[in-house]
Amino acid sequence: YKVVDAEKVQRHRFYYPFRQEFSDILNQINITRRTLVREQRESRIYFEKLSLIFKFAPILMYDLSYVNGRYVKRFMYSDAAASLLAVTRDQFISEDWWEKHLHLDDAVAAVKFLDKPNLGVTAGEYRLRGADGEYKWFYDVQVLTSQEEGMGYLLDISPVKDSQRQLWQAAKLSSLGEVAPGLAH
Repeated sequence: YKVVDAEKVQRHRFYYPFRQEFSDILNQINITRRTLVREQRESRIYFEKLSLIFKFAPILMYDLSYVNGRYVKRFMYSDAAASLLAVTRDQFISEDWWEKHLHLDDAVAAVKFLDKPNLGVTAGEYRLRGADGEYKWFYDVQVLTSQEEGMGYLLDISPVKDSQRQLWQAAKLSSLGEVAPGLAH
């Protein structure tokens, strides 16, 4: 005769109908775990790509915060900031850096652009002075996500502005060349 533990038989009778359900639940847990691991890996790769873009692209990123009744840009230092404007990290991340380096001709419009941003996307262009004293043109895109905060970026458009200036000068010289022969006769 085989001695059977009554309690063991009772547990077996209780768990047997649920065995398939437990197995299904364990399979779902394993599938979820594998999916999570894959998504974490993809997210890490995506973050690494964004970090490279942020590090090497001619873009300056900033946070926009509402402080003491006005919006303040807090820039994030990157290699791009060092190469575009020749500034140190401490200079670049100070709260008043942006306002102190605006070109005088652009200051009123640029500050107005910051004082009354619209919810959503707002954009404008202006010049900033680097540590070397040279001005560069930037296209500023800011996204206000709420009444108190947002984010944005500055894109260096100096090469585009230089090309436009050269094209304008060439057009001026060309029109002068057309007018000059008429004056000679």
